[in-house]
Amino acid sequence: MFQRSNISVSPAVLFILVMGGIVALGIAKDVIDYALGDTYIATLTSTVLKFDLIYFDSWWPMTEAAVAKLQFPDKGIYESVFFERNIKFQYPPISILPFWVVYKFDMSWERATEIANFVSYLSLVGIVVCSYQTIIVIVKKYYQEFRVSNVFRVASFLIVLIGTYSFYPVMWGQFIGQVQVIIDLLISMAFLSWLMGRKYFSGMMIALAALIKPQFALLLLWAALRKEKQFSIGLLLVFIPAGIISLAIFGFQEHLDYLRALSHMGQHGEVYWPNQSVNGLLNRLFVDATSLMWTLETFAPYDRVVHVGTLVSTVLFILVGLFYRRGTYVGSEREQTMGSALDLATMLLVCTIASPVAWVHHYGILMPVIAAAFLVAVHSFSKEARLSTYLNLLLLCISYFLLANYFSFIETEAFSKPPLNLLQSLHFYGALILLIALFLLRSRDVSLVKVNKPA
Repeated sequence: MFQRSNISVSPAVLFILVMGGIVALGIAKDVIDYALGDTYIATLTSTVLKFDLIYFDSWWPMTEAAVAKLQFPDKGIYESVFFERNIKFQYPPISILPFWVVYKFDMSWERATEIANFVSYLSLVGIVVCSYQTIIVIVKKYYQEFRVSNVFRVASFLIVLIGTYSFYPVMWGQFIGQVQVIIDLLISMAFLSWLMGRKYFSGMMIALAALIKPQFALLLLWAALRKEKQFSIGLLLVFIPAGIISLAIFGFQEHLDYLRALSHMGQHGEVYWPNQSVNGLLNRLFVDATSLMWTLETFAPYDRVVHVGTLVSTVLFILVGLFYRRGTYVGSEREQTMGSALDLATMLLVCTIASPVAWVHHYGILMPVIAAAFLVAVHSFSKEARLSTYLNLLLLCISYFLLANYFSFIETEAFSKPPLNLLQSLHFYGALILLIALFLLRSRDVSLVKVNKPA
């Protein structure tokens, strides 16, 4: 039998060793790759740090949609851009409002995208700040035995700074000019605000993210099921006026066309390996199309097995996220807040992983979530080392390593054919492992929070 034992090392030191160690392992991998001649990550990082960005993955389709709205106001954005011109504009109508406004006032494309990339870069910095503050808030408010020293503060900041700037989903998103980095910041702010007890603001941040990525609107149903009144009000404070504005500017038909575009994407999905979802995995297994090249104008060919598998997995993920509540609202008020934060983290991950198209950069929302999960796991482990607490730490380390890093071998011809192309879904597996780890952390079999109460 596995023997329980007490761990003498302080939880603060243990956190720094474990999370710092797994971040350092990823850096070591990149250094080895560079020494062996693979300069991709070095080039990507250098490009982002120098703000020498040349790609417009989100800004270009948003621009085309905004221009279409200005030039052909009666035709419809999705009809002309998505269905006729085959431009993969996949966002709700209201998402183009900033571009629509700037082009209405004759701002140039170059200037508009320059501003968009700058806001995205500021968001990258904001993710670092939010992730660091997430750590500090948790240890000061929930785990006082961590004893927040200056050394712990500096070490934690370095871990999240280096971790974020080596977290492939975030850096890739910034590199290709993705609005996802801004979404990452909004989600990071929402998660931090929840931990701070500012649930109105947390709901507002989630709602702003949902105006660009509508799957996060599922958090409204999640909140209703958990009777999270303040969070729900925060969501509605954004959703209601945004909905009125969107309907007033774009009309009801435009929103119906958007649902039609979503349906089309859900039926087909993407084969290209960065689609880290059930749909991507099934497409690569069953569809006769290359996974090594992104197609600009087409989605994956229709396959019934892929379509049904995608639908079933999406429904199952969402149901689990909505209705799994073990260990969420038990114990003291502080214990319940920490448990509910992990519940929120679970639903945020579910909203991403359940999507038919979940690109690698969509997992950029997870940096503060992973930091929080490591803190909870380390705290439980330091209280009582047993099989479940060892397993939690192991799962989190594996998950982080798979999610945070780029593996060049998956872009080779040898690994693009079944069954070896199962290895092209490493980021998806990392997300699944993180989901399992979050479930285990929320289990009553593992001590979530044992706050030192004043005498």
